[in-house]
Parts: sequence; C-alpha cells; structure tokens
Amino acid sequence: MDHLAAATNSSFEDAFRDWAKTGTTLTGGGTMGYFGLKSGDADHTDLIVQLAKREGATAPDRIRFLFTSTLSGAANGATSQEGLEGMRLTAVSNSAVNVGIGDFFAAGVGEPAERLDLVNGKVRIRQLPIDLVSTSTEAVVLNTTTGVLEHRPFPPATDCKWTMNVASPNNVYTALGAVNPNCPDASEKVGIGTNSPQYKLDVYQNVANGSMPGGQRVIFLGPSTGWSYGIKSELYPGSVGSLDRAAGMHSLASGGTAECWGLLGSASATTATSALLGGVSATATATSGTITNAYGSRNKVITTTGSTVNTAMGVYGVVEGAGLASTAYGVYGYGQRGSTETYGGYFWGNGPSSTTTTYGVVGRATGTGTNWAGFFTGPVSVAGTVYPSDEHLKTDIQDLQGPTALLMQLHPKSYTYRHEEFPQMDLPDGLRYGFIAQDVQEAFPQFTTPVHQPEQLDSAGNEVFASVDYLGLNTADIIPLLVGAVQEQHVSVSSVAAAQGVHTGELQALRDRMQELENMLAACCARADADGMRNAPSTTSALSSDPAAGRKLRIVPNPFSEPPTVFYTLDRSGRPADGGMRHMQLIANSADGKELTVLQEATLQAGDYQYAWDTNTLAPGMYYVTLLLNDEQVVKKAVKVTR
Repeated sequence: MDHLAAATNSSFEDAFRDWAKTGTTLTGGGTMGYFGLKSGDADHTDLIVQLAKREGATAPDRIRFLFTSTLSGAANGATSQEGLEGMRLTAVSNSAVNVGIGDFFAAGVGEPAERLDLVNGKVRIRQLPIDLVSTSTEAVVLNTTTGVLEHRPFPPATDCKWTMNVASPNNVYTALGAVNPNCPDASEKVGIGTNSPQYKLDVYQNVANGSMPGGQRVIFLGPSTGWSYGIKSELYPGSVGSLDRAAGMHSLASGGTAECWGLLGSASATTATSALLGGVSATATATSGTITNAYGSRNKVITTTGSTVNTAMGVYGVVEGAGLASTAYGVYGYGQRGSTETYGGYFWGNGPSSTTTTYGVVGRATGTGTNWAGFFTGPVSVAGTVYPSDEHLKTDIQDLQGPTALLMQLHPKSYTYRHEEFPQMDLPDGLRYGFIAQDVQEAFPQFTTPVHQPEQLDSAGNEVFASVDYLGLNTADIIPLLVGAVQEQHVSVSSVAAAQGVHTGELQALRDRMQELENMLAACCARADADGMRNAPSTTSALSSDPAAGRKLRIVPNPFSEPPTVFYTLDRSGRPADGGMRHMQLIANSADGKELTVLQEATLQAGDYQYAWDTNTLAPGMYYVTLLLNDEQVVKKAVKVTR
C-alpha cells in the first residue's frame, strides 16, 4: 500500500482499518483518506473512497466531486480556483451521510440538509415502471414550502377522490360520476366544516370559528373587459323536464342584532369611469314558451302569527352619501313592451281591515330646490282628489275682496300643443282651451311653479329623452275666484233690481252673464287638471234648440275684452245641382235683437271656418251672433267686458 503524506501529519491509528491493504493512503491537515480496494467474500471486491473523520472536529467532513478546466478569474465554475462542484457527501453524524447534488459551494447554502438534497436544477424520470400496477393507497407528494418529499395516504377507496384533470392541469374536481364510478353524481357531496352536507357544496361555520367573518369568501381579480362574476349560479331543467321552482341564488339571514340582510350587494368605483354601477342586478330572460309571471327582482316580507314587525317593506331603496349624484332614484321602474298592459311601477296597498290606513303610494320630497312628491308625464286618472284645506293648516284667513276684478285679469286662450317637439311630455293633440302660465304669472305669480322634467333613461342607463324645463300652473287656485265672482254677481244683480228698477232687458243680460260665470265655474271644477281646461267644451251655451248648435257656432274667448274669433261649421252639403255649395250669413245683433252688421256672407262648401270679429268699437255689454244657412239659424250669445 502506498502512503502519501503532507508536511504535517498526525496519528490515524483509530481511523485505520485492516482491509485497507491494496490502495493509496493520504494524510495531511489532520485528515486521512484512502482510495483502494476492500476485499469482501469470495464473490466480490469493493472500490473504496474513504475519509477519516477527525476526532473533536466541529465542522463536518465531506467528500466532494469537483471538475476543473483552464484557470480564469471567475468566482465560480470549472474555470474558477475552487472548481465546479457536481456532488458532495457530508457526514452529519456517526450514523448518517447526506448527499448533495449541485454546486453547494457556489450556492452558499451550507451542507445538504436531507439524505438527498438537490441544490438547483430539476429532477426528471425518463420512464416509469409499466410492468407493475400498484395497489398501494400511499403516495409521495412534494411539500412546496420546504421542498421535502412527504408521505400522504390516499382517501379510502370507497370515498370520492380529488382528481387532477390531465388535459388541463390545475383543474381539480371530485364527485363526478362519469370519471369515477365510486362517486355517482346523484349522491356525492362535498362538505366544508360538516360531515353531513345537504347540497353539492355545503359550508358550515360554527361558534368555534367565530373569529372568521364569514362562511365563504370569493375574491376574483378579473380581466379588464367582459363580465366578471364573484359567484355565478345557473339552473337548467336538463333532460328531466321543467323545474317546479328554481332560484339562482337564495340567501337567508337570521338573528342579526342591528341589521339582518338575506342578500347584500355592494359595488364601488374609485377612479374608474363606469356606465352602470349596481349593488344587486337581477335579470330574467325569456326565450321561448309561456311564462305566467317574470320578475327581474322579487322581494317579499312574510309575517307569521305571533310575530311583530314595526315597519315592513317589500322594497326599500336608498341613495345616500357625501358625494353628489346628477340624478338620484330611490327606486326606478321601467316597463316596456307589455302585450296587454305595461307598468313602470305598480303599487297596491291592501289593508287587513277597514280600521287600518292603507296607502298605495306615499311620496315625500324634502330638498332645498324644486320638490315634487309625485311627478307624472302624461295623463293621470284619479278616482278622487283631496287637497289639504283644513282650517288648522292655514293662517291669516280673510274674505276674498273683488273676485270679479281679479278674475278679469285672466285671459283664456285657445291653442294647440307642440307635442311633436316634446314627445317625452305626452302632450295632447288638437285644439285646447286654457291659460298661458306666463300671462297668469304677471297677475298671480303664486299660481305658477317652475318645473324641471328629468331626462328619461332606458334600462341600460342611456338617455332616451332630454330633460325639459317649463312653467307650470295650478288651476285649482282659480276656482275660488270663480266662486267669488259668481257670488258677487248675485249680490250686484239683486241690488240693482231692488234699488233702481233696472230695465227688464238689462236685468236679463246681467242674469245671463251670471249664468255664464256659473257655467264656467262648473266646467272648471269638473275638468281641472295640469292644463286647467283640457277637453273643455265651449264656455257659452247656444240659444238654438238644436243640441248640436254648440258645435256649429262658437265664440272664443267669451266673455271677451279683446276681439274674439268666431268658429262655425257647415255640416250639410247642398243640392247636386249646385255641387254642394251653401249660402251663409254671419250677423251681429245687439242685446235687444237689432241687427248691427253682417260680419260675413258667402257661398261655401261644407266644412269648418273661422272669422276674426273686430269688436273694438263695441261698448261693453251683451250681443248675439247669428249663423244663417237658408232656413236654418244658430244663435250664440257674446259678452264684452271691460279690461
């Protein structure tokens, strides 16, 4: 046996072995090494690489395999002074040696920490055994935190197993009957916190987990485009027929001390711009078949015998916060394309007995600007209207003085609405009678109110019609003037007749004028609406016995202070010989029946006509206008008043 020794040497008798006979012994630095043969039994001989562990040494002894090439100034690798380490064996105790693969020196991670420690790189198995089928229920898995291979037992064979989808890694599934015959889809369930799940996925949190704020949490950092869902539920009848009842999401909350919500939805926007922002959005889509009732969102409050609820609300909508919203709706209803009826909102209050107070709708607006507890665009049908008129609601109550003089400051007009320019207001067609709000505002500003009709949006939040600002008029305030004027005329007629013995014709004229005011009052009270005179017939009555006379001859306005317009209708054609032409005369008479002037005389076809009557030279009083058509005459009374 050869012996190679360094300048310094020590005794290594304790580390020497008798079988170290054929080989080379190396000593130096207090360490002995041997490279040679070790004879075994008759069948084999071993090639030995031996390192003698020094007694009392604190650092472990290692056998390292190094590769070197041309020396350079590199810090690591084959060209470095140290060389490239491929593997090392480190004696961590008198009974254990750890094997490290890789350049531990360059990595600077110390010694191998396990029996087999891969400092970097990958482990690859080129081929798995194919001639043996394992029946073991044990598995070796990698702990991704420590990097250590660990032992894991499989679930019992009778239970459903978690399976990795080979075609799409990272998809883990269980309870899928088509893949695992031990997991029929109809019966297998997954329970978290419970070993008796009632649904396919059942999450249960008991009092012991009270520190957790909830039973389930989903955080999804979704893409920047398209829909993103925290939780998405879909129900289909499949091949088994229709579903009796189906709920995409059913949430139940019970026992909240301060607040208790079955379903609480929240949405927030910080710096991003969003077209729509909704806390809860529910959509029902019908494609085919017949659906009795469809609800985008349905909320229901049920009270049982013995329960007491201070306030019950089927829907409670609130818009609040320190920020300003351009338009804020507590509740917004939009109905479209109802085949029979369409409702933007439908409210029905049904009290349990006649002793309760029942409201279909209660509206309240409390703002610093324009306030409307109710705002309607289009006609409104009301079975009965009640105004707050109780004495204890009013102060500074006085009798109305000079109602006739006040009434004479109003100027009724005929007009047609510009409904085609304002379709969002649903203005009526045809000739109308009423007042101009700006004219009324000059004499009675308290009768008028500025109105802002908001823009109309579709279900997606897009503007369909722009907002409209206009001056509104409350015609109900005119009714007391009419009542006072009628009462004043009664007093005036009675006083004149008693004190002065007024001429019978003049007295009759005053009575006729009073009757006209009474007719105006009855018509106004019966038809008062947003316009004040919508659908109003002529304010005068025909003296002809023909019931259609009021439609054949009309004077607007009447009574009048400014020149009125005479409207008349020729509704019968003439003889075939004259081609349907008829000769007509329009004559003005005084109160005693004397003819004053022929306003118009012509031969005309059947149809509607009008004549501007110049009454500037007439004194205030009563007159008659007569329409003559051959043997037919229609007479209308006309009253001129002072300005």
